[in-house]
Parts: sequence; C-alpha cells; structure tokens
Amino acid sequence: MARRISKFSATPPRSPLTPGEVGGQRERSTGYAPHSLKQPKAGGWALYDGLLEAVPDADDVHRVLVGQLWTLVASTPRRSAGTSAEGAQGAGLGIAMTHHTEYSGELLCPPYGGRPLREVAAFVRSWNVREAAIGLAAINSHFNTPERVEQTFGRELTRFKAPRVFRAMRQEIEGKKVAVVGHFEGVEALAKHCRLTILERHPRPGDLPDFAAEYVLPEQDYVFITGTTLINKTLPRLLELSRRAKTILVGPSVPLTPRWFDLGVSVLAGAVAVKPEEVWRAAAEAGLHDLFTRGVMTVQLRAEDYRRPRSTKGVVSRTHKSFSSRAVKRVKSSWALARAAR
Repeated sequence: MARRISKFSATPPRSPLTPGEVGGQRERSTGYAPHSLKQPKAGGWALYDGLLEAVPDADDVHRVLVGQLWTLVASTPRRSAGTSAEGAQGAGLGIAMTHHTEYSGELLCPPYGGRPLREVAAFVRSWNVREAAIGLAAINSHFNTPERVEQTFGRELTRFKAPRVFRAMRQEIEGKKVAVVGHFEGVEALAKHCRLTILERHPRPGDLPDFAAEYVLPEQDYVFITGTTLINKTLPRLLELSRRAKTILVGPSVPLTPRWFDLGVSVLAGAVAVKPEEVWRAAAEAGLHDLFTRGVMTVQLRAEDYRRPRSTKGVVSRTHKSFSSRAVKRVKSSWALARAAR
C-alpha cells in the first residue's frame, strides 16, 4: 500500500516524541561535519532567510513565466540585463512547480522583469502560493545553474548526473520504512521494494492525508520530500519530523545548495537547466515531463561527497560562513523559542 504529502498547517501540532526527544538531535553517518553544529533545526523563516541571504544584490530578473505546470525565472547580472537571459554571461534559469490551490490568493502583481533578483526571490515568503513559486524559481535561478553547481560542489556537472532518484536509490531502500512526501508519478512501484507510505494533501487511494506526517515521519528510515514544500511553508516542520531518517529533497524546485546538509538533509535530487530555451518552451507548452527530456539534467548531490570550501588559512570560507552560520544560529534560536512556548 502506498500513501503522500504536499502541504499542511503552517503551525502544526507537537511531534509525538517523548519530552526527552523533543529538540534532540541524532547524528548521521554521512561523513559530512558542519563547522558549527550537527543538524540544527530548520524552524520558521530562518530557513528562508538563509536562502535569500545568498541571492546576489547585483542580479536582475530578465523574464518570468507562470506556466500551467511550471514557473520559470530567468535572471542576469545587472550589467547585462539588456541582453538575452540565455546569452548573458552568468545568466540563470530557475524552476519551481506552479501551484493551483484554494490558497492561491488574488492576482499576481507583474511586471517582474527588470526588478532586482533578491526582491523577487523574497516572494518565496508569500502566502499566495503562485507568488511564492515565483520567489522560489528566482532563488533557483541563482543556485541551480551548471556553473554554480560545479563551482559550489567542486566537480563537473556530468559527474552528478543521475537517473530519477526513486530508481537510483531502489537498492538502498530495499526492505526499509520509506515515506514519500508528494505523490510523484509512478512512486507506487516502490512498494515492491520497501514499506512505503505516501503522504498527500489530496490523497489518492492508498495514500495517507498530509496531516499524518506528525505521526508517520518520526518512524521512518528514509524520507523523500518534494521541493514544493518550500512553497507551502511546510518544509521546516517536515525536516524536524524527519531528523531520525535519511532525508532526500526531490524535484526541480529544490535549491541546490550545501546549506541543506547543515539542516540534516542527506541527498539533493534536483535538476539543472542545461538548455534554457528548450526548458522555457516545454514549460510554456504545459509539458509536465517534457522538461526532463528537453533541456533539464537530473542530478544527485550527496552530503558525504561534499567538502566545505576552506580558505588558504584553513578556516571556513567567508562566503559559505556568511550564508550558513548566521542562518543556522537563527534556525536554532527559532526552534528554541518554539519549544519554550509549548
């Protein structure tokens, strides 16, 4: 039997853990050791603030597409904002899934083109989920470029190329307790290999409703979480509930940044637009899976393979520290306040 989750309450109930376990942390044998603390909590807006801190002030939005299935943001360095998004040096194309829910809010507020990238990226905090998708795509236009991934993770992009994550990890999850947050197409086939639970906001037969996450996730060995949970603001709580499991973030909506490894994520199974114009056309023509055959490379980035950049003096590089340590401190503080209020 299978079961999924896409979104749930922004203020979920307390986890069904014992008092001694609430706020506790469990080390994982991933081989990755953050410089400040192990698995900080990803509470509230601190996670979002950490992502936004890394978006450069000097980039602009070139154009935006809100398609039926996918939302795209093309960005360029400000000095080349007049050139095409695909041709400009340092240009990026970010992808996020378009949401259509009763919480979509009112109309969007274009134009977005020509506005500072960080300003548009800040829409990820919006409770209008269509607007939040634009913000997430703007964030991804910075992180999820071939050049940025190669620079950050220290290898050629083709070294990270991988098949769809559920197929790639099938042998690893054999016989394990596995939860998938988001009903990905064909995910039911995993039930032949593991004890599968799918959590979904709009459950299909065999799924569990999203609010079951409070009880299901703390008991899993592996948890796969759709990147769209960043849009509906449920990801911080999902990471907290999944801290005992090996956690994998899945889909084109996932920002490809090693910050996730500080927050206990083990694998980033995301996507990079290697042929931006073909990706744009596929999204404009409402192609759901066409993105994966027309210009997108699926990649896997693992915590155990990542080594934090260090300066010539052997200390953590300033760029990474300014993004990670300040945000991690806010994350830790926000969850401490939340626990005190309970």
